[in-house]
Order: sequence, then structure tokens, then C-alpha cells
Amino acid sequence: MLDQAARFRGYLKAIRTDQGPEFTGKALDQWAYQHGVQLKLIQAGKPTQNAFIESFNGRFRAPLESVKQEEIYLHGYNSVSEVRQSLARYFDFCNRRRPHSALDGQTPDTA
Repeated sequence: MLDQAARFRGYLKAIRTDQGPEFTGKALDQWAYQHGVQLKLIQAGKPTQNAFIESFNGRFRAPLESVKQEEIYLHGYNSVSEVRQSLARYFDFCNRRRPHSALDGQTPDTA
């Protein structure tokens, strides 16, 4: 999947991640080395070192309390197309069915 993304966007100079096992394994380390991508791990327990993604994750995960979490997080995708379809359903839910407190309980489509 990383190679597919790189074909579309190009290889990054660096990737900043937390200390999760999915980011500290040999496979990612080898992939990064082969493609000249530097892995920058934040210090354990210091989410502010990766503030942009932590903020994104907080906003992205919040509506999932009303949606089956496995739709996005626990599903093993086989293609970029499958991810796009799943995210389209998620964003449809957020924009058309999930009320937002900042919109006085309305959805973005009705505000």
C-alpha cells in the first residue's frame, strides 16, 4: 500500500509516527530504508510531538461512536478502491446523518 501511495504522490522524505507496533516493526523499517524514507518516532507518551495527526485522529474517530468502528479501523483492505468506498460511506454518514454540535445539532448538509 505504501508503494501504491508513493506511485501516486511520490516517496516522502520522512514519516513521523507514534511508538505503535505497526510503526516499529521490521517490515516498515526495511521499506523505509529501501526507499530513502526516514522514520521519525515520537517519544512514548508525547502525543504533542505529532500534534497534527493526533488532532486529525480525534476528529476522525469521534463520529465512529455512532458507526461500526470495524468499518474503518478493523477491516483489512485489499485495495485502495476498497478504502475509498469505505471512507465514502463514512463521510456520507458524517455529512448527512450525524448531527454536529457546532451546527446546533444539524448535519452539514442541512445547515
